[in-house]
Amino acid sequence: MDGGPADTDRSGHGTFVAGLIAARPVPRSGFVGLAPAATILPIRVTGDPGAVDPDRLAAGIRRAVDSGARVVAVGLIGTGDTPALRAAVTAARERDVLVVASAAVRRVGQRAFPASLDGVLAVSPVGPDGLAKSVLLGARPALAAPAEQLVGIGPSGSGHRLAAGPELAVGYAAGAAALVRARHPALTAAETITRLTDTADAPAAPDPTIGAGVVNPVAAVTTIAPEPRRTTPPSEHIAIPDRSTVDKRPARVAVWFVAGLAALTLVATGAVTAVAHARRRSGARSRVDP
Repeated sequence: MDGGPADTDRSGHGTFVAGLIAARPVPRSGFVGLAPAATILPIRVTGDPGAVDPDRLAAGIRRAVDSGARVVAVGLIGTGDTPALRAAVTAARERDVLVVASAAVRRVGQRAFPASLDGVLAVSPVGPDGLAKSVLLGARPALAAPAEQLVGIGPSGSGHRLAAGPELAVGYAAGAAALVRARHPALTAAETITRLTDTADAPAAPDPTIGAGVVNPVAAVTTIAPEPRRTTPPSEHIAIPDRSTVDKRPARVAVWFVAGLAALTLVATGAVTAVAHARRRSGARSRVDP
């Protein structure tokens, strides 16, 4: 964090990402964010989207977690790896907070952080024709999201903006994650990632540049999860004795038991009949006697 308030946006970058996630509907406008009921907690970590200090990013993630965020959208391209950043991501994972980050990098040979860390939902950018043009990946993406020809909001004014950039895919994926966590609050962060990847629009052939496929927010929210697989019970060994050595006493006991049960039934029936008959005779006397 750079010490300044996060309620203003000089570049408009953060506002655009936030709008993709949770822009509210307004009259005479067809634009709305993926999760318009979500609450945005703006945290500034840099004044220049092209210059990201990993320790400031770590401080921003920690502040988001401490403030109660369930999804943290890192709408920047980060390539710095520090102990502070790793610790912040570990803390988020331990508190069941889902961190979403871009798998893109700016130069060949770089690694994407925090997208490369365990538990982070790494997102690659796609355009209308597949992987976004001139994009380098520094982490293995779990899935992909739109990042070209996007419509969004600006920090001021009543119009809309068109923008493109690999990090904008984070907004789309984070919005889908917010929807899932709101609709299925019992899911953990890890289970939310699984649901997003299981319901993504998978490519016709495996494509490591887009992971499981392009995120599908509607399917992620509405798909009914399959029931857990039931394991086949272990087979039982049943020993069948030789007929020549069969003990006939259980059969005789069973016959006596059946006979006794029949007698008991008859006795019970007779008792009921006798009681009913006695009641009828008693009733008849009561009607005849003055």
